[in-house]
Amino acid sequence: MTLGKNMSAYRSILIGLVAMSAGGATSLAGGGGSLLIYPNIELKWDNDGNLTTDTIVTLTNSYPLNVLVKVMMVNGDEPTAPVFDAGGNLIERGHPGWNKLSCEFRLIGGQTVFWSNLTGLPNGCPFGLLDGGDPPGRPDPDSPFSRTLRGFMYVWAIGTDGGEINWEGSLSGNARIFDYASGASWSYSAEGFRALAGDRHDPLPEPGVLRLDGVEYEAPPSVLQFSFFPSGVTPQTNGFAILRDTDLTLLPVSQDFRQDNDGPPKTKARFSISNLSGSTFSGTEECITCWEQRLLTQFRTPNHFVRTALGSDIGTATVDGVTSFLCGPGTQALALLGVAVEMVAFTQADSNMNAVVDVADFRVFRGCLNNSGPGEPLPSDMCRDLFDLDGDGDTDLRDAADFPYAEEHPRSYSTILLVGMGSQNAIIRYDVSN
Repeated sequence: MTLGKNMSAYRSILIGLVAMSAGGATSLAGGGGSLLIYPNIELKWDNDGNLTTDTIVTLTNSYPLNVLVKVMMVNGDEPTAPVFDAGGNLIERGHPGWNKLSCEFRLIGGQTVFWSNLTGLPNGCPFGLLDGGDPPGRPDPDSPFSRTLRGFMYVWAIGTDGGEINWEGSLSGNARIFDYASGASWSYSAEGFRALAGDRHDPLPEPGVLRLDGVEYEAPPSVLQFSFFPSGVTPQTNGFAILRDTDLTLLPVSQDFRQDNDGPPKTKARFSISNLSGSTFSGTEECITCWEQRLLTQFRTPNHFVRTALGSDIGTATVDGVTSFLCGPGTQALALLGVAVEMVAFTQADSNMNAVVDVADFRVFRGCLNNSGPGEPLPSDMCRDLFDLDGDGDTDLRDAADFPYAEEHPRSYSTILLVGMGSQNAIIRYDVSN
């Protein structure tokens, strides 16, 4: 496999997360803990199997003594069956989902290690083994010309018997996602949860059970809040449009990593969204099983994250994990963590914002073309802002002649701060081995 283009053109943006307990504000971003959670690990390839995105993680033991850590890597997407054509020929192999791999290693006192999640080199664990094959990964839901493997990772301090121990706030880390295709990158700090029971080195009460309840470990927030620029197109006078979208990852903190587990956690993410005028909208929601990563434009109707529905140039949203029969049996009210990154592209015709103008964009353009032409009004602002390539007020065959196939456009990333409010218990279970 080969890496993508523009490897020297990285642009780094820190994604911060802050949580507040009921008693006040406590920053978790970059803070140390005995338990770390990395909510977003991404690998991407083109359809020829060339790597286009990797996640490099760092892990630090700031205490001068050595410690064992357990690393649990989880494929966030559901399993899929193989797909065959009418003649019985395999179109797409089946894929494992919600599967996991773990490894253990020793961190030297004061040591920082890093590794590629594709290979695990030089110092870590290979996330890429969760869905190996040729070609690697599964079809990318964000792009018909890419493949992906994505999910999350938990890390915690353990003793020689495999049970969790108190390591106070001495573990910390971050993840950096390198998008080699667009020549950009972004990063976030791992969420740290301090062990509260006992002293450093002490085993915690129930080997194989981590209770984030404010007694054994710090508890996670119960509600998340963030401000955002609504997704959509903002026209520009220089002939290009600003195309915005936000990639939001949400993860239930409670997880069951045992071989004989109770299945992946399920909750419903319920959003309350407000615009600059103070109007608040409800009804935007998403069922989450195990883990969810989704562009704001991909949320189901009613979707108040898009600019036309929000009615202002900035908005605020809160999200809570709640019970709901609409998400199936076993759905619970669960504490959520997450990361969010805003993507901004200065482009025309890149309707799905994958940094390449391709056949998928032409399909959208064709819908505008069928409903516009000389003397005919454009059916939407998007048609005008993205596909009126000659600037004459309509979408017609002259624009089709100018359609920029295979043209690449730069894409940048910017910070969205998630803030936690309140406190809610969570529990993590795993098989202890020594």
